[in-house]
Amino acid sequence: MQPRSSAGHVATRNPVHLEHEGGTLRLWAAPDDDDEIAGTELLVYRAAPGS
Repeated sequence: MQPRSSAGHVATRNPVHLEHEGGTLRLWAAPDDDDEIAGTELLVYRAAPGS
């Protein structure tokens, strides 16, 4: 199952940003366009050691 925004778009629909810092990996995504019902929604996912 792929994470989706409130508008129903998959998180990787638009470009994403990955960041690795101190053993934690973060993914930043804005899958919606500004003309969507909820506007542009920013999704942030975090994966840390042991999680």
